[in-house]
Amino acid sequence: MKGTRHRSLQALIRGRRRPFRRVRAQSFSERRLTPLKGSAPGILLKPRDAAPGGTLDVRRQACTGCRACEVACASVKEGAVYPAASRIHVLQIGPGPLDVLVVCHQCSDAPCVAACPPRIGALAQAGGSGVVTLDRERCVRSRGGRCERCARACPGATVRFHPGDRLPMFCDLCEGEPACARSCAFEALSWRAGSSFDGRHYARPPEELARDLAVGFYGASDAD
Repeated sequence: MKGTRHRSLQALIRGRRRPFRRVRAQSFSERRLTPLKGSAPGILLKPRDAAPGGTLDVRRQACTGCRACEVACASVKEGAVYPAASRIHVLQIGPGPLDVLVVCHQCSDAPCVAACPPRIGALAQAGGSGVVTLDRERCVRSRGGRCERCARACPGATVRFHPGDRLPMFCDLCEGEPACARSCAFEALSWRAGSSFDGRHYARPPEELARDLAVGFYGASDAD
């Protein structure tokens, strides 16, 4: 694809080309899905994996922008269809636009935790899973403060604030059975039970991820 579309992409794309592996998108009819109990009608999830521990595998090039992950996450955490309170988000960025998955990678160095002042100590990181937990009572925002240190420190811009209580929200991987992964029919998100890796390398700004997606999808570069 050349011409006008390529020229419009030049403002978005910076950096090296990165080859993408083609994936076959599976339809809902090809996957065995189950209703999500306690949520709004019609929300379907893949079967539970009983294996403890694991990591959330993210393949952004397979994301269709359907936002089923947002709905599933909010349904589990909020008990309602409330995407604004989801711990995972799909952003539309740049020409196209491109749908970019924004998800916590449980960084080994936990910059969000490090950014919280020791005298406050509202954040802690679990040793094995890397999940960050919030002590609601210690967070200054619970007392009307406007601190945003954890959000500013997040390299992947995944920390958002709840639209109701204004407290920061963190992904807890649904205690090993992420609803977002179980809701994704196209395997842009999948749960790798029993696996373990440091996701810090994958925690990058959404705009940077969008540039890589644009290169992979359109083959564009600064020179085009």
